[in-house]
Amino acid sequence: MILLVFVFTALASNAQTGQLDQPNDPSKPESILQDYYTAENHYQNGQFSSAAKSFESLINTLDDAEKTISSTSFLGASYFRLSCIAALDYPVQKDDTAHSLFKTTRTTHKKDYDLAIYYSSEAVRIEPENEDFLFHYATLLTINNNWEEATIAFVELVHRNPHSWTFHETAAEGYLKLCENIQDYEDLSDQAENLIGFCDTWAVHFGLSALIVKYKSEGLRLQNKPLSADILVWEEAQLLQSQSKKQPNVNSSALILPPNAKTRLALNYALFKKAAGIMDVPEMQAQLDSIEIQAAIFSGEALISAYKKYLVADYSNSLSLLNKNFNADNNTFMRLEYTRLIALNQTKMGLWSDAWKNWDYLISSDPLWTNLYENDYSFAIETAEKTGNLDILYELKKRARNLNIVLPQN
Repeated sequence: MILLVFVFTALASNAQTGQLDQPNDPSKPESILQDYYTAENHYQNGQFSSAAKSFESLINTLDDAEKTISSTSFLGASYFRLSCIAALDYPVQKDDTAHSLFKTTRTTHKKDYDLAIYYSSEAVRIEPENEDFLFHYATLLTINNNWEEATIAFVELVHRNPHSWTFHETAAEGYLKLCENIQDYEDLSDQAENLIGFCDTWAVHFGLSALIVKYKSEGLRLQNKPLSADILVWEEAQLLQSQSKKQPNVNSSALILPPNAKTRLALNYALFKKAAGIMDVPEMQAQLDSIEIQAAIFSGEALISAYKKYLVADYSNSLSLLNKNFNADNNTFMRLEYTRLIALNQTKMGLWSDAWKNWDYLISSDPLWTNLYENDYSFAIETAEKTGNLDILYELKKRARNLNIVLPQN
């Protein structure tokens, strides 16, 4: 920091004496450096009109200069600064030479977000890996109410920095803003699904919170769906915590209320998924029996029978049973379980194209990939390899590593 202040102090002194205003040879890296610091010095001192002219001149110089890593960095930074300046209101001083007497007039530069976004997009194009440039671009888009592009940019920022709360919150806001402008129900439902899936990803990094619940609940409402199991469990926990705070002197065990029907159902779903992950059929049967009583799921018996056939390698009959009963009800949870087991059977049978369609559905329908259990990854990866889906194959392997899933060696 001390060195940076010294540099800018020296540059300011040189600028006053005119040493930096001399024409420079654009082919010399030191000249580019001097021109950039001169422009930056104007910007830091609030001389935005002069800074804009200097950065524009530098861009013209760099466009003509030989492309190097150094010149590319200065080019991106110059566009970034022009974007910052375009988004400001600031006074502009002009010489009026149309009259016999020399006059100076003062006008005001009005912020121009369209121009700022253009300059910012150029900076991102030149240095696509620069997170600061992308964040600046995304923020300008939100200010200009361009939520479609802003959401794409903030989702990209989330992928680069999954531990940023700000990136997650703004991306979720963007998804909701997009939903507000959709009239067609099918398109609205698809966009709401994006919001719901994104909230699940958000919760993985920060845990479920009031704001995440708010956005996810809104997505479910737009799809005319009931609250999901994780929200029901979270709300129950918040209720118990609230009661505990109101009665600090009461024994905590006395505050544990019997779970309501929605919470019991949510817990049954969670326990079923846990049992399915390790193929614990008796526990799966017990949970589905309980779910059937509460939620009228009539295809649970067929699913369990198909799991049993899968475990004894009777893949063909397991698959036939699943296909026959797939449309027995409209419960989303059960449809996902059917799809998962169909994909497992097809993978075991070497029906790679059909298997990939189902694995791809499970992956694409949920950005968090919670529809995949741990022991599914090796099968999904094998299918992706067989069908040549290399991009998703890479993501599957990366995700497996992040979850500390041990994959079988080839």
